[in-house]
Amino acid sequence: DYERLITSGAALSQSQSVADGTEQTYLAVSGSIRATDEIEILPAWQFTSLGAPQNPPPGTDYCVELRDSGESVLQAQCFDLYLPFQMSWGHFMVSFPLTGEPARVVVGAVELGEIPVSSHQPEVSISAGTVLRSTSSVLALAWTASDLDGDDLEYSIQYSPDDGDSWLPVAANLDSAAYILNLDEVPGGAQARVRVEASDGFHVTSDEYGPFAVPDHTPLLTIQHPEHDSVVSTTVSLSGFAYDYEDGELEGMSLMWSSDHDGILGSGGLLEITGISTGTHQLSLTATDSQGNAGSESILIHVGQPASDTSYIYLPLVMRSSLP
Repeated sequence: DYERLITSGAALSQSQSVADGTEQTYLAVSGSIRATDEIEILPAWQFTSLGAPQNPPPGTDYCVELRDSGESVLQAQCFDLYLPFQMSWGHFMVSFPLTGEPARVVVGAVELGEIPVSSHQPEVSISAGTVLRSTSSVLALAWTASDLDGDDLEYSIQYSPDDGDSWLPVAANLDSAAYILNLDEVPGGAQARVRVEASDGFHVTSDEYGPFAVPDHTPLLTIQHPEHDSVVSTTVSLSGFAYDYEDGELEGMSLMWSSDHDGILGSGGLLEITGISTGTHQLSLTATDSQGNAGSESILIHVGQPASDTSYIYLPLVMRSSLP
């Protein structure tokens, strides 16, 4: 038998996946547990997925039970608590398919905590008047939210570059009804949207703003080796990294190395060059994404003579004086 219990009161289906390929709504329950059984439960969140999300490996320390309004156990997920090195608490998150009417979220066989599932869902609204400022790099959002039960609300922000076909998490568990979104740090798109979700701890509702256009970004890159103003031999290893908000990490022919003395040196994140000419070079790395946007970085290197294969040992010179 498991020692401790975390129960979520809701009528939930037993199925862990959807056979016909339709989306299933899931309930995610998460929080942190101390070794002394003190617990902090974060607001539960609901999301849709075509397949069952991954749960922690089966264990015996704790269980999350899904119960209906009559306290019948519909489903249970048990796990062990992992305590990081020299830490007295660990995190957990489990997800279950959600159907039917919720009852409550209870923590512990002897209740350690509870999220009551109230009668009403929260309401949230983003209107044109609450969008304070929109520029090429910043979107300042504000929204209004309410809950007839008087529950405290927390908010999450999601961003879609493709008119809602996919959503990227931006922020979670916000207390304030305003957020500044840096559009330079999200993928560009001609039909971008922002979604604000409000949670009362169990119920989740949302509203969207958009569509609006976000331009594609120039790749970000850095030359990792050699260092700027360093002295290298005519055989030198080059290392660089590039990331694009639309394409992800760039590799291969998307990365081109060049020198103002020797021209194109080669491509890729790692490259070894033999026979580079001596002298001071401006070494450049250029990253180009799938849309043709290019970014570059340059450093100076000083190329000396190659290391000799011959090793010399220099001994002290002793001379005899000719004086009497």
